[in-house]
Amino acid sequence: MAAGFAITALAFWSERGELVKESASLRDEALALRTRDPFSKMKIATLAAQDAAYAKGVAVVVWDAEKQCGIVKLTNIPRTAAGQDFQLWITGPKDPQPVSAGVVPVGDNGLARIAFKPVHAIRSAEKFAISIERAGGAPAPGGPVILLGN
Repeated sequence: MAAGFAITALAFWSERGELVKESASLRDEALALRTRDPFSKMKIATLAAQDAAYAKGVAVVVWDAEKQCGIVKLTNIPRTAAGQDFQLWITGPKDPQPVSAGVVPVGDNGLARIAFKPVHAIRSAEKFAISIERAGGAPAPGGPVILLGN
């Protein structure tokens, strides 16, 4: 009977070892799947000029809905007048009003690249817009939208 117990215990530990290896392999595979293509979860939008003064400008937004943050990059954008700022907005079918994603400061060279986070969670980002608002930004869009895209 002792020999039978030893064989059963040996089989148990052997099977347990295989299950531990399989579990580790599955965990590694799940991690690889989650990290394999992070860009597939991001929305990339190119914004088009809505005003002839900004027709040579390029604006791209990369939005990560899971992390509720993004990056906006502007190129060839003329600066605003004194007392004004560019402001980024996010709209979606589940958000009745545009949500501010902050002021976008553009340098003398017409370039800007900033990370942003909206003032509150976005359920579904559908469109991005940049408007001209008073210096420091506004709680709701009031100025002209100069760039728009989805």
